[in-house]
Amino acid sequence: QCIYEYHYPDAHLGESCRCRRADYDCNGDGQAECGVWDFQKGMCANRVYCAKFHRPSDSSLSESCRCRRCTDPEYHGTAFADPLFRRPNASAFDIMSWGTFRVWADHLETCAPWVMPRDDQAIRNLLAYARSRGYKVRVSGAGHSAGGLVTDGADTRVVVVSLAEYTAPGEWEFNLRELPGGSGRATVNAGWTQLQLYAKDVALCSETVPEDAAQLAPWLR
Repeated sequence: QCIYEYHYPDAHLGESCRCRRADYDCNGDGQAECGVWDFQKGMCANRVYCAKFHRPSDSSLSESCRCRRCTDPEYHGTAFADPLFRRPNASAFDIMSWGTFRVWADHLETCAPWVMPRDDQAIRNLLAYARSRGYKVRVSGAGHSAGGLVTDGADTRVVVVSLAEYTAPGEWEFNLRELPGGSGRATVNAGWTQLQLYAKDVALCSETVPEDAAQLAPWLR
């Protein structure tokens, strides 16, 4: 039995006709790993196994959360099915797993592990392990990349790394230098968002409020 299920980079409708398999029980253990939409995060829950594959008959977002098949036997021995990436061992890597790589517009879902090292040692451990296994390490941003720039999802040796959880040592995390003319230049942690930089700026401003301004604050509320 076949169904229409588009996967990038299908070139024609025929390639999108795939065998019907269990939609929600991904590993055949009788328990549903998928079928739940996480409204707080705006994505399917249990990203290790699940992704959004909508069908016209779906009546809810949860019904569209189906198995992504990254644990199929054909992927055994590859980065796609490596258990250390699907369930990272903190003692080995100290990394956070974000499931598998996808772009923000949801037009590219892959089985490539998407991991986030927390410090320099975690990066070294990750790179050493990837080299020993013959994996390719590709760097991603926030997922706004067009399909194929980070990975097209076809190479089973690819591991995608984000620095969203990374903390740089010392001044490399944050440093603010005053420049002539009253301007300044900030050096920030790789992987920081604008919100994190804004929070740092607010903290610095609160530490340097003039005493007289602090006394006026209750009247300015």
